Amino acid sequence: MARTPPPLPDSFDPLEMALDAERGDPAPDSPARVLMKEQTRLVRLQIASERAGVALKAATGLAGLVVALALGSMVWSAAHDHGMVIAAFQAPPDFARRGLSGDALASKLQDNLALMQSQTGSGRAPSSIANNWGDNIKVDIPSTGVSIGEINRYLRDWLGHQTRVSGLVEMLDDGSLAVTARVGGHPGQRFTGPAGSLEDLIQKAAEKVYEDTQPYRYGIWLRGRGRVEEAKTVFRALIKTGPASERPWALAALSNTITWTEGPEAGRPAAVAALALDPFNPPANGNLAVLEMAEGHDEAALALFRRQPGSMQGAHAGDLQPSLVVIRVAVARAQAAQLVGDCLASQALFLPQLKSGAYISGASEYPIDAVRSFSACHEPTAAQNQWDAIDKGPPASGLNSSLQARDAIIAGRLGQIALERQDWPAVLAATRYGAPPADWSVPSARVQATTFQAPVNAIALARMGRFDEASAVIQATPRDCYPCLIARAEVASLKGDRAQADRWFALAVRQGPSLPFAEAVQARARLRGGDPAGAIAAARAAAVKGPRFADPLEYWGEALLRQGDAKGAEAKFRQANVFAPRWGANHLHWGEALMRLGRADEARAQWLTAQTLDLTSGERAWLDHLLKGGR
Repeated sequence: MARTPPPLPDSFDPLEMALDAERGDPAPDSPARVLMKEQTRLVRLQIASERAGVALKAATGLAGLVVALALGSMVWSAAHDHGMVIAAFQAPPDFARRGLSGDALASKLQDNLALMQSQTGSGRAPSSIANNWGDNIKVDIPSTGVSIGEINRYLRDWLGHQTRVSGLVEMLDDGSLAVTARVGGHPGQRFTGPAGSLEDLIQKAAEKVYEDTQPYRYGIWLRGRGRVEEAKTVFRALIKTGPASERPWALAALSNTITWTEGPEAGRPAAVAALALDPFNPPANGNLAVLEMAEGHDEAALALFRRQPGSMQGAHAGDLQPSLVVIRVAVARAQAAQLVGDCLASQALFLPQLKSGAYISGASEYPIDAVRSFSACHEPTAAQNQWDAIDKGPPASGLNSSLQARDAIIAGRLGQIALERQDWPAVLAATRYGAPPADWSVPSARVQATTFQAPVNAIALARMGRFDEASAVIQATPRDCYPCLIARAEVASLKGDRAQADRWFALAVRQGPSLPFAEAVQARARLRGGDPAGAIAAARAAAVKGPRFADPLEYWGEALLRQGDAKGAEAKFRQANVFAPRWGANHLHWGEALMRLGRADEARAQWLTAQTLDLTSGERAWLDHLLKGGR
């Protein structure tokens, strides 16, 4: 009988055949089960292998990306390298045995350059200076073989804009030394001296490198060391042969240097020339504003101070140190506020700078101008206290002339504090009235002694009845000096010559069409002369020009009180208080107006306030009388 053949499998796939066999064979070590276990192990190994391959590829790709990024960073850094590289000096062999290898000599030059740069007191941002190498000064120490450092060096040589300096030290036949420093491929300058003068020669070489690479900074450094004539020479050379972008800055620096040593009029042409090349150059704009103030050209100074913030926050926003921009903008706005009688705004702008001390240097007139804002608000005690609290220090510029000129300004401003107190002998003491002319040997000091001191001297002398001296003092002042013209008018008014006073007032008004002080002082003079209607007319004109100026409002109120208009006077005194809240005389007169209106309690409150504030001796005596019930 024929055998029936076994049925054909459903699938010829080995795994499927093994699964079918496993279902029909329950033995744990059947061939099918062994095959399936082995298959499972092989699958796991294959998955692990594939995962490892993926990880390896990812790591390889990441490593490549890191290398590419590092190389790209090196290329970018090399292309933007504007630093200075000093090569090892060539020197006699015995120098190395004394510890003065070529690298050590290059390091000495590096140290001297770094020190000079740290001593250069310029507020200009390094990025704005042509050929700037900033703080990136290093000695080039070549290595052997191929390394990351060498690749980086090759890239910087190829793509960068480094300033390369080399040097040579020689021992001459006569035993003296010679040091030569060379910038790039330009001819070097040789400095010679005795055998023990290496340090001095390295310093001279450093100065030459500084001059060749950073002439603007070098000029500022020279000026700071008191080497003024050398500084002028450097600035003039930069103006003549330097890049166009550097010329306005060099002209501004030259103007500033000449102003302090030869006088404001001598410094004016360079400042004007700088603004002709660059109308918004920050130091030129600031320098011209200061010298206009120095000569009493307050109208021109006001326009420049108003323009100064825009010059520093516009196209030149990145050309100054950011901290300096904050200070200079605040100071310019404060000066402009002072020139239109807004003493509160001036205080608000000046006081943070005064407290920080960041902008105060011994050669700066800004601290006393900050103090002046308190005096202008009729707070002489606060003004004196602020001045006493200032660390005045030595002049930062190193110029004796700047110290003399600053002292002239200070004397005039301190005289104004005494003037506010109506302490006439103290005015003369503060301004050193009668001091020999030799005290002001520098032209800038003489000019500022004339424009800042003479006006307060003349007024104090006239108040003391010394009219001949007052006339002599004020007649020596220039006729284009705004505060001097007002003082001329004041002296004439105190002498009783109203016609002459009005002529001087009119001339001051023409010279200062935006300034309110001439009309304000005229209002006070007319009030003193028994003309309340004339006082009101002058005060009204001053208030239009200085809408936040308390003085014309107070004089207006006094004039209305004299005319019997207590209600109108009370309104003016109240308005004046908004802009000078600690003015003792205003509270005194305000109380008088309230008393006339029958508001006795309010009047007494104003008088009690006045009692705590600055008053002249005459005002305090009158206040005591009023508080005792007098009329």
